[in-house]
Amino acid sequence: MHDVLPFAPLRQKQSSIRRQENRRWERVEQKLRLRFLTDDGREKFGVTENISGGGLLFATPTPPFRGDRIVCYIDGLGRMSGHVVRSAACKVAVVSDAPFVKRDRLVDQLTWLINKTELDLEEERRASREPTSGLLIVQTEDGRELRCHVMDMSFVGVALATSENRPLIGARVQVGAQQGRVARYLPEGFAVDFTR
Repeated sequence: MHDVLPFAPLRQKQSSIRRQENRRWERVEQKLRLRFLTDDGREKFGVTENISGGGLLFATPTPPFRGDRIVCYIDGLGRMSGHVVRSAACKVAVVSDAPFVKRDRLVDQLTWLINKTELDLEEERRASREPTSGLLIVQTEDGRELRCHVMDMSFVGVALATSENRPLIGARVQVGAQQGRVARYLPEGFAVDFTR
């Protein structure tokens, strides 16, 4: 029933994290701060030990009870909700209850975190961005058209929200009259740097 085995031996980190079967996810070790909310609304804190599209294992001095539903806010990854399947010795294992689309997005973000140093993907803002809104059609190299909402924009790039499958980091895209490359993934979409 559960799609994560929290205390099984971890596999070695890989530069690409893929779903192995319909209900199995590659887990990676990541030490990230998180805060979590229990059903009674109390806010508590912890540190992740491993994360996957199917759930996470984290350490906390104030563990919730097995069976509790919690909402976690993980630094650099965002929100994950689920049910506690193990809680012992200040270690908590949570199985995500998010739809598969959101789980796949989390996997994309994990891949970015692992590869950002190797691929020089650190965020560098070369110009100030202005919050804005509107609908844009983004064309990908393989001919797909993505309906995207503009979150913010500058002379050198744009942040876009979409519910569709995002193009790969580094892929060329056409954003209106501008060409660019996908620079990084965002919790709800992706950012494009315009090419000169």
